[in-house]
Formats: sequence, C-alpha cells, structure tokens
Amino acid sequence: MSANASSNAGTARYFMIGGFLGAGKTTAVAALAQRLVRDGLRVGLITNDQGSELVDTAMLRARGFATEEIAGGCFCCPSIRWWMPPASSTPRPGPTPS
Repeated sequence: MSANASSNAGTARYFMIGGFLGAGKTTAVAALAQRLVRDGLRVGLITNDQGSELVDTAMLRARGFATEEIAGGCFCCPSIRWWMPPASSTPRPGPTPS
C-alpha cells in the first residue's frame, strides 16, 4: 500500500467528472479507479447514464468495479435525494470486511 493510501484510511473522497458525450469520461474514470485500487484503496462508482442501455455502468461493472447508477435524472437536479441512496449503498474506503 502506498504511503498516501495508508494516511487516508477511513476518509471518503468524492470526484465528480463531467463532459460532453464521447469526451472520454468513462475511460478516465476507469483508469483513475484502477490506479486507486492499485494504491490499495477501495473504490465505489456512481454513474449517470443518459440512456436506457446504461452502457457506462455495464462497462465499469464488467471491469470489476462496484458501480451504482442514477438513471433518468442528473446530478445537477436540485434534489440531493437523487444520488443519496446509491451513495449510501456504495462501498466505503477502509478495511475489507472479513
């Protein structure tokens, strides 16, 4: 485990990434998540697919990441309730349960 990972144990961090369709957001998220896992951190992802297929969610899950989605809405919605249930069910950083 890297020094950075051990010094941040128990601290949840949230990154929000946005951009145009096809800009490479999901690719960037997958690369960042993979790097964090290599550094010994637990990673949970929340996606905001804007279609019925949930392509980003499926791709990230296929790569082995714990992923929840918010479908049919967006993070810019004035109601924080849209993303709180998935956030509360996404794995938190910390020791892996035995």
